[in-house]
Amino acid sequence: MTQKFYLSKGIIPVYYNSINDEKIDFSKDDPITIIKKTLKSDPNRRLYDESTFNSFRKEEWFKENGWLVYELRRHEISEEIPTYKGWTPSFDFINSSFKFEDDVSLIEVGKPSSKINEGAYQVGDGKVIKVDPSKLNYARANVGSIELIEANKNRIEKTFDRLNEARIDFILFRTYRAWPAVWDNICFFSIGDFENERKVRIKSY
Repeated sequence: MTQKFYLSKGIIPVYYNSINDEKIDFSKDDPITIIKKTLKSDPNRRLYDESTFNSFRKEEWFKENGWLVYELRRHEISEEIPTYKGWTPSFDFINSSFKFEDDVSLIEVGKPSSKINEGAYQVGDGKVIKVDPSKLNYARANVGSIELIEANKNRIEKTFDRLNEARIDFILFRTYRAWPAVWDNICFFSIGDFENERKVRIKSY
């Protein structure tokens, strides 16, 4: 059965007295903890189920077109993949306790590195990549293209097959950016601990 989840496009008011002042220890906190501590106090940076979404309809700030809508279900590779240019909702899914299932990178800008020396580097998601200029130029010119989907179709199909064969409902989307950081990924999330934390999220709002 399809479940719908909703992410605000920034329409929910954020009150100053609710701003999170929880301390982040970048030397000890893992990436997921850092994301949750950073986004915890912003109601626009978490997803809501259909019952909570419907309860928002009575609010003065509510706008019908002020939401991104995601469907949690079995998906087929032949379907159109929701795509976002220049940003990613991945952090909002992590903040909402969805389970990260897979991240299929459609481009390669270089090789992983354990440290930064001379040259150009790209840092993100806890990884450091030493940039290969020729690969970077190709990536900038091709992110977001259908060609990259076709070139990586076998890898993408493996994730679809794994989740569908395990009868796991999931949400997927594509996110890409060409400058200054460069990425093009298809991300897969399942329900994770969303249901267990639902009451906490409602109270925090």
